[in-house]
Amino acid sequence: MNMRIIIGLLTGCFVVIASPGVISTDLSAQEYPAVEENVNFEQVLALPTREPQAEVAYGDDPLQYGLLWTPDTAEAAPLVILIHGGCWLNSFDVNHSRPLASALSQSGFAVWSLEYRRTGDSGGGWPGTLADIRLALSRLDRLKRMENQSIDLSRIAVAGHSAGGHLALMAGAELPAARAIIGLAAIVDMESYSRGNNSCQQAAPLFMGTSLEQSR
Repeated sequence: MNMRIIIGLLTGCFVVIASPGVISTDLSAQEYPAVEENVNFEQVLALPTREPQAEVAYGDDPLQYGLLWTPDTAEAAPLVILIHGGCWLNSFDVNHSRPLASALSQSGFAVWSLEYRRTGDSGGGWPGTLADIRLALSRLDRLKRMENQSIDLSRIAVAGHSAGGHLALMAGAELPAARAIIGLAAIVDMESYSRGNNSCQQAAPLFMGTSLEQSR
């Protein structure tokens, strides 16, 4: 999806509650060109990025952390909690969320992009992966402790892509402070999805730890 469309979607979620000057859609500092549908992983990683300002742990496991980007604004910025996709597999990590997180921070959002335990990690898969996201959403107080970071925790969106969208929709619904919960190409029907033949669809039973037939 075009970066400008995603940013416009998030901006629309906050526009009625945003203070003047906090949210900007000016991407002149760094251009993110439109991309074709079904881009490959290497194309995503090749997009320009900014380095995050901090790494903020939400749990004790080395994989329980999020990368934090904050915008160059004088006022407190609305927060996007971003959950990367990748078929729930540990082959795909938080680093492929860097271009989107960078573009969002450049547009006036604070972004906390979560890493979490996935299929193939100790404690990952179902239900540990979802438990990690729920834990992160319960630890937003840790963002308040960051020095020189101004984040408005009264304006929060939870967004995820693909498998991350599945996790965002499940966990975000339990966060009362969330003004928006956004699934980008989210996986929403596990039963029908797991019957597919592509590599990500075939990863669904691995994530659940059983086939749908065996779980009944």
